[in-house]
Amino acid sequence: MSTRSTSTVPRAWRSLACALLVAGSLAACGDDNDSSTTGSSSTPASTAPTSSPTPAAPAAVVLGVQGVDYGYVLSQPSVPAGPVRIDFSNPGKEYHMLEGGLLLAGKTIADVQKALMSDDQGAFATVFAEPDGEALGGPNVLAPGAATSVTVTTFKPGTYAFLCFFSVKGTQAPHFTRGMLTSLEVTAATSPAPAEPTADAEISIDEKGITGVEALKSGKGTFKITNTGTRPHSLPVLAYVGDTTFEVADKYFEDTLDKGKPESPNPPARIEGGLSRLAPGAVTYLHLDLKPGRYAVLDIEGSTDEEEAPEYYKVNPKTSKFEFTVV
Repeated sequence: MSTRSTSTVPRAWRSLACALLVAGSLAACGDDNDSSTTGSSSTPASTAPTSSPTPAAPAAVVLGVQGVDYGYVLSQPSVPAGPVRIDFSNPGKEYHMLEGGLLLAGKTIADVQKALMSDDQGAFATVFAEPDGEALGGPNVLAPGAATSVTVTTFKPGTYAFLCFFSVKGTQAPHFTRGMLTSLEVTAATSPAPAEPTADAEISIDEKGITGVEALKSGKGTFKITNTGTRPHSLPVLAYVGDTTFEVADKYFEDTLDKGKPESPNPPARIEGGLSRLAPGAVTYLHLDLKPGRYAVLDIEGSTDEEEAPEYYKVNPKTSKFEFTVV
C-alpha cells in the first residue's frame, strides 16, 4: 500500500499511517530487618513493626478521542506521562487519522498551523521535537463508523499536536485546514504509575517479519507489540468485504485515499485501525474486539533511506500481510 504527497509537509507526516507504557515498578514499603526481641519478665517484649501495604497501582489512564468531520473531541485535555489507553473512534462520514507529535517548548497549535501552511520544508523543525514525525505507536487510520484501541507507552511531558492529513471529499484541502487539529497536554508521570495491561499474547516486529502474529486469529484480546527492528513499523487492520482479495483492496485504497478518486458506496474493504508507526525498541499494546469476518494485518515498514523507499512507507515484501478469519 503506497502513500503519496498531499501537502508540502515532510514526507513522514504526509503518509496515511496505514499504510502512545513504561510502567514504574512498585517498591515494597516494608522494613527488611523486622525482628522481635525478648528480655526479662520486667522488660516487655518489643513489638515487631508491621509492614505498610504496597500501594495499589492506579487505574489505567484512558483517553477517548472521536475523529469527527472535521475535528477531534477529546474526553480530557491532559494525561500523565506513562501508560495511556487511547480509544479512537470515527463517527464521521470520511476516513480519519490521529497523527501526533511532541511540540518544542513554548510552541502552540498556532505555530503548528503556520508551519503546515508554509512552503518551507524546514518549518516543522522549528515547531516539532521530531520534525519528521513521531513514531508514538498510537491508533491507525479509521474508516467511518470504526473504532480501535491502543495503549501508548511513549508519551513524554509536554504539549502534543494531533492532526489529520486526509483530504476533504472532492477537494485537495487536508482535514486539518477545516479544523481537524488539536493539542494534548502530557503532565509529569504519577507515582506509582498505572500498571501495564495484561497481555494475552506477545508479538514482535522487525525487518525480517512478524513473530507471534498467529495470536491475532482470535480477533479479541490485548496484544503486547514490540518493535525489535531498526525502523518504524505499523500494523493496520483491514476488514475484507465478501470474497475480496488483498490486491483488489490495495488498489481501491490507492485510488481513493491516495489519488483522491470517489469512494464506492460498497467498498471492497475497510481500514479498521490497528497500530500506527511504532519506533524501534518501543512497546505498545493493541486491544482487539473484531466482529466475525475476514481480515488482514499488514506490516508497513518505514524506511530511513529515501532513495530506497521514495514514498517513505511500503508493505514489507518479506511478510507483507497476515490474513485470518474471525468466527
